Amino acid sequence: MSHSSSRRRRSRVPALAAVLSCLIALLTGLTAAQAAPAGALAAASGPITGLAGKCLDDSGAGTADGNQIVLWPCSGAANQTWTLPGDGTVRTLGKCLDATAAGTSAGTYADLYTCDGQARQQWAGANGTLVNPVSGLCLDVFGGGSANGTRIDLWTCGNAQPNQLWTVPAPSGATSGNLIVDPGAESAAICSPNGLDGMTVPGWTVTSGEPNVVCYGAAGGYPTASTPGSPTRGTGFFAGGATGNSGLSQTADVSSAATAIDTGGVGYNLSGWLGGYGSQNDRVGLTATFQSASGAALGTAQIAPVTNTDRGSTTEFLQRTATGKLPAGTRSIRVDLAFTWTAGSTTDGYADDLALTLSTPIAAPALTVPASSVPGYDHVFLVYMENQNYENIIGNTAQAPYLNSLLPSATSLTQSYATTHPSDPNYVALAAGGLYGLTGNSVSTTTINAPHLGNSVENAGKTWKEYLQTANGNCDTTSHGYYAPDDAPFYYFADMKNNPAYCQAHMQPLTQMATDLQSTATTPNFAWFAADDCYDMEACGITSGDTWLQQTLPTILNSPAWTTQRSLLVITWDEAAVKSFGPGYPNQVPTLLLGSQNSVKPGYQSSGRVNQYGLLRTVDDALGLAPLTNNDKYAAPVNDAWK
Repeated sequence: MSHSSSRRRRSRVPALAAVLSCLIALLTGLTAAQAAPAGALAAASGPITGLAGKCLDDSGAGTADGNQIVLWPCSGAANQTWTLPGDGTVRTLGKCLDATAAGTSAGTYADLYTCDGQARQQWAGANGTLVNPVSGLCLDVFGGGSANGTRIDLWTCGNAQPNQLWTVPAPSGATSGNLIVDPGAESAAICSPNGLDGMTVPGWTVTSGEPNVVCYGAAGGYPTASTPGSPTRGTGFFAGGATGNSGLSQTADVSSAATAIDTGGVGYNLSGWLGGYGSQNDRVGLTATFQSASGAALGTAQIAPVTNTDRGSTTEFLQRTATGKLPAGTRSIRVDLAFTWTAGSTTDGYADDLALTLSTPIAAPALTVPASSVPGYDHVFLVYMENQNYENIIGNTAQAPYLNSLLPSATSLTQSYATTHPSDPNYVALAAGGLYGLTGNSVSTTTINAPHLGNSVENAGKTWKEYLQTANGNCDTTSHGYYAPDDAPFYYFADMKNNPAYCQAHMQPLTQMATDLQSTATTPNFAWFAADDCYDMEACGITSGDTWLQQTLPTILNSPAWTTQRSLLVITWDEAAVKSFGPGYPNQVPTLLLGSQNSVKPGYQSSGRVNQYGLLRTVDDALGLAPLTNNDKYAAPVNDAWK
């Protein structure tokens, strides 16, 4: 979005020297820009000096948008002190050196304007010149004049013309790497094609809602690769997700620079590209909280959200930066992205290419796998029930007496969330660590060519099966009555669809589970067992499903695998009751963990936030499996349920 172009420009009669220089450059093909590519300007602060030893000056120290930039005797004043934060901008008095009205023709004046991250405010260095990369023009003293107040403009780069040579401040010294892990959302396993699915955001902790990473060009009017925004964007960007307000957080350890920080002289630069969708005022803000060794807040830096007004009601990203000094005593810096919903099914505040750097050396942190305290198990049994909210089950002793009777022996996950709607993508999320483009219930027409949890079990030298109620024999792939082949997820995958013998060996009727559980040798290390659509609570209600569990679970709880070995039972739901998106539909579901050999805390309520990828990570760790994708690799598992 460019600002108004209504300001008039004076015509220009170039100085003779400039004309000759340009002719020479055209004949030789050796302009300054051609001789050496423009390079990034290092972080620095101070005066920028040019022709006749005079300084680049914000005329009259004005801060109104469009204020003139002129040549003036150097005085050391604030309006001649330019900050180069390392992001390509050149700033004074909180605003940016700018090509007027985004002009790209020779003779465009330079002015001071609100920093908005657009290309007209980007500058690079080449052979002593300052080049605006989008136009290829050099910052120039108008007409080669050195009188006080001579305007600064952009002009065709000459062969080291004196009126285009500038001395920028020396670099401010060693700086840290970017202290934000995964600052551009590029470590997500699979970016969302529609913004409606939750996911693991590697390096970040979800503090609320279900923020996600959306693909550039995703359906529904999302930003594309050509939307105004970061010139170094990748394939995806941070977005607010489909359950209302949401948040992401991470914390950087800066204690290695404690001595320098405690002098009070270490600066910070917090920046990011923030944006949103059209006239909708969904937005996201970025906050850094400077924390002491005990975690006490010593101060904050904030980048205010980019509103729809800031964006001119267009879909785009604008760059925002905050700079300052770290408080003495800072030992860590918490960074928070806070997404705010105002309308629609998704929260369309967007962020990309975030950065936090300090003016002291600290290595950029590496992306690390969250710690796990999940113990090892011989067997994991997992059952998905369907379409119930957390509060529909937990405490509902009238309709779900059996499930509630398990609570004194189980750990209940009070912050367990499904990934999306409708059902099947949630099944595939837990079975394969990603949705692979699945957005509906389409097992008969969709084949996913990707590894799944059964493959992980096999790769670990272990066994697995899925058991389905009312299946007509092994590998029953035809829907009938309340039976559907997607009541467990593995028929979505190519190795099950394309290999009948493999399907026969792994997709079996629920009645077979009772036979297999008669000995530990025939009990699979991983078993996904499923009710049909009546008894999973979808079609016939809560009580029918509760009764089915009461009739089915004793087969597991009385088996040798449970009584003589270490076994884990996971009872969870695919999605909440209403298949809708937005702040009224958090998609919170019940999840219970029961463990044999006194391995799970009884009667415990876990408040750790977990989604289906976190449950997959928990299963991985319980059985010693390699992760399938970055969704389960970087998900936080359930860590507080174990004795």
